[in-house]
Amino acid sequence: MARFRWLLFFVSTVLLLAPVLVNMAALMPIIPGAQEADVLGTAWYVYQGRWLFVALGLVLFFVSGRHILRRGRWWSISLASIVVLVVVALHVLSNTMMSAEAMFAEPHIVQHGQLEQAGLSDDDGLIVVRDGNRLRAWPIDLVAHHHKIADSIGSTAVLVTYCTMCHTGRVYSPVIDGTHERFRLVGANFYNAVFEDESTGSWWYQATGECAVGSRKGSVLTDIPFETMTVSTFRTLVDSLRRDSASTVIADVFLPDTSMTSEVQWAKGYSKRFDTTGGRRSLVIGFSLGDSTYGVPFARLLRSYPKPYRVTVGSADLTFSGNNPNDVVIVQATSDSTSRRVPYTVDHYHAWRRFSPSGVFVSEQ
Repeated sequence: MARFRWLLFFVSTVLLLAPVLVNMAALMPIIPGAQEADVLGTAWYVYQGRWLFVALGLVLFFVSGRHILRRGRWWSISLASIVVLVVVALHVLSNTMMSAEAMFAEPHIVQHGQLEQAGLSDDDGLIVVRDGNRLRAWPIDLVAHHHKIADSIGSTAVLVTYCTMCHTGRVYSPVIDGTHERFRLVGANFYNAVFEDESTGSWWYQATGECAVGSRKGSVLTDIPFETMTVSTFRTLVDSLRRDSASTVIADVFLPDTSMTSEVQWAKGYSKRFDTTGGRRSLVIGFSLGDSTYGVPFARLLRSYPKPYRVTVGSADLTFSGNNPNDVVIVQATSDSTSRRVPYTVDHYHAWRRFSPSGVFVSEQ
């Protein structure tokens, strides 16, 4: 056994590092091209078996380490000690400050207040959910940092999510099979945030709400309708509803956790940053008509602004207006000479293409 002490030590190091390095490589945008690979399943199985890797690694480590201490020279003992320190440090860091959940932690305190208390400018973006005469808004900049905020509106629980790598905002119900789930941010794949549910450890894509791996694979989180709009539009909407509604209209905004002010500073102004060069990070306005999904480059709206951008999709005549991706209005003319608003989402092109594989990119007309 002593003859193979260094081989055993090397194998033990590989086993101990495997859970950390595989998940860092697969779930963090560190290695070029790794995010483009379908490795979520591999990462999940390695994560589920992490304690087996660690247990086997520790057994081999103690066996080989005993012989290294007995027969090794000072330099070999020093080398082994450095390796041990690196392994321990990587495990500690990957489970604490370097974990995705720690870097983008949810707010410790969920609180709401009036729009004036939020310290927002008129062109800041909001994610807005309505429940009858109640409206609640979450600043996109804050959701962008936290990636997910477990909250509620009225008696309805909501999971407000945003992925900064694909510019994708979504709102879901956290209730699965009658159970109110808690979620943990584990990283990203295909440049989209991946969440883990607490009950089963299954992993879910943020962009679609679909469970990609685990016992709940194939399940999909329930969408909660939402709108994105600027602070200015939200204020106008609330004033209009209060003026026209016979009942009381309640509107509030998610307020930042003051204990996390320094952590969220990097995302300030995020909702106003976008690329119009036509590359993979350029914005796409995604919408559905019937069972079909379509996408229109946001750059076309900018080129047309201040005039509306008009396009015919199938038999539908659509009018797009707006020069802020958080404040687009899509109107479809109907056969009875009226019109209806068409819900939409905003994503980077690469995310829209990946998670809307059957989507049709509307050609310029």
